[in-house]
Amino acid sequence: MATSNDQYGPVGPEIGDFEYPSKLGELEMRLIQIEDGPKTETVATRLIHTCMEDDSTSYDALSYVWGSRTDPAIIICNDRPLLITRNLHDALVQLRQDGLRNPIWIDAICINQADADERARQVRLMRQIFSRAEMVHIWLGKESADTLTGVKLLQQTYKAIIELDKTAVGMTAYYELKAMGLPDVFHTDWKAVAEIITCPWFTRVWVIQEMVVARRRTFMCGSLRLSSVVVETVADGIIEFQSLYFSVSNARPDRVSAGFSSFKASVISFIAKQYAEHGPLKFEDLLHLTNDFDATDLRDKIFALLGMTDEISDILIDYNCCPKDVLIEVAKMFLTQGPLMMRPPLHLLCFAENEPRLPGLPSWVPKWDHRRSLPLHLILQPKNWIDVGEAQYSLEKEDLIIRGKIVDKIHTVVEAAPYNHSVTPMNEEGPLPVFEELLEWNEEVSCLVSNLGTYPTGMPLEEAQWRTLFFNVGMDDEPASPGFGHSYEAWKHNIANLITMRADGSILHIPEFKESALKCIDDCAPFEQAIGRYPLGRRFCVTEKGYIGWVSTTAQAGDEVVAFHGARLLFTVRSRDRGHELRGDCFLQGLMEGEALQLPDTRDEDIILI
Repeated sequence: MATSNDQYGPVGPEIGDFEYPSKLGELEMRLIQIEDGPKTETVATRLIHTCMEDDSTSYDALSYVWGSRTDPAIIICNDRPLLITRNLHDALVQLRQDGLRNPIWIDAICINQADADERARQVRLMRQIFSRAEMVHIWLGKESADTLTGVKLLQQTYKAIIELDKTAVGMTAYYELKAMGLPDVFHTDWKAVAEIITCPWFTRVWVIQEMVVARRRTFMCGSLRLSSVVVETVADGIIEFQSLYFSVSNARPDRVSAGFSSFKASVISFIAKQYAEHGPLKFEDLLHLTNDFDATDLRDKIFALLGMTDEISDILIDYNCCPKDVLIEVAKMFLTQGPLMMRPPLHLLCFAENEPRLPGLPSWVPKWDHRRSLPLHLILQPKNWIDVGEAQYSLEKEDLIIRGKIVDKIHTVVEAAPYNHSVTPMNEEGPLPVFEELLEWNEEVSCLVSNLGTYPTGMPLEEAQWRTLFFNVGMDDEPASPGFGHSYEAWKHNIANLITMRADGSILHIPEFKESALKCIDDCAPFEQAIGRYPLGRRFCVTEKGYIGWVSTTAQAGDEVVAFHGARLLFTVRSRDRGHELRGDCFLQGLMEGEALQLPDTRDEDIILI
């Protein structure tokens, strides 16, 4: 699959100064007809002006990433030259080779990208355009020497998942793959699968709607075609089965990136299933699910989702409005507008981790773009909240004024834990050094905790530590049982054993060693799963009052911990001349069920978030 480092960005007048023969009305659109021709001949097309209300018009649509602008290609459109990106040109050449007869809708050509008003009108029609298309062709890129191998293994994996004896689920990676009849986790063929499933198409926010609303869809890998159900099933399987996740993520040198790309493929599949079964989704859910997807224009992080929800009007789509104003408007909607309001409304603040900062954007307004950590309200859902009252807040221009209490201050923060589940960073020579890094990090945390002497709630320090490390989350949203403490001890023991095994070069190449290193021992599984997910994008902290917990990576010593009335979570803020900057949500063991508002030596005050 061909990819590019400079993948995205509109093709505008600076690349192709093409004049469209006429403007589009409210319910009108353009299609292009690809004319026949040999592979080596310049692609020739003709524009067709049609109306959305004309049911007699049969057409297809193309879903793709625009690709690099640094090496544009020329096609002929209405007998005039038109510059397009190389990736789109490759797709057109393949569609012509495939003998496509239907006219096709392609955004870069069918929308006058230089006309902001036309762009907005066409974006409002995207759901209708893709849902009415006879077929949506999903172009992943040109095929490479390995693409055929990847396609075959994807199809084999799909069949294995469908036919899998469910008793095999939960086996360790080595035997799980064996039960599926699939290659070993280190087999080189997985690289070809990773090349497909982690290609740029799976990273872009616009493609989600294009696939989700389609009646029929097919994936194109150069001249090869893949059924949508194959891709979606395998994407889900990569997340469901650790063996498949290891195989795909370990197949690429950028293992962490490969893992996240695989996760994005499963997110697209999940949204497609939810939409097919239940119709339009909640806007809040879409914003959270698509947080890590990319858009060249930050406004499209909002606009690209509006066709998949009925909670917010597409009148919001306006490319004459700057990104900051669009984001502020959405935040205000969540705080003030009936059905769209978050419950409780101050959960909005959990999403406001805005690094890097967008100039002029208030700290309490979420940017909805590549948040580093999972919002706490999605982790913590205890059943025994102490009554925290009703939220008391008001808006004054772009400031959010909330009634609450400053309850503590951050004293010490520890660098973020080395990324990943401790069983996954593997290669054919055994565990990678991240094992040692995890153990060293845990020892540093243990030292800080032991120096406290006693815990403010009276809980034994060791128990407070293991409960904090996975946010005190147990089964069915209940506090973690003592068994999770045993899991923590088993985890430390397992890490030490793997480090010892890694040092013994005499057994490194025995398959049984690979298996013993890869498997997640049952006793330590709960901790393995929690430490590899919940703390991502957070740092361990100790407060001045002796509480321990987690803060965002942007928080630092000296930041204050606040509890707002009507908010079931804690937040860190940084004092400024005119108010406070929000630095993110915060977990402190023993204060997460409403106790913070009842702490002595605290007082109610208006906290101004700027």
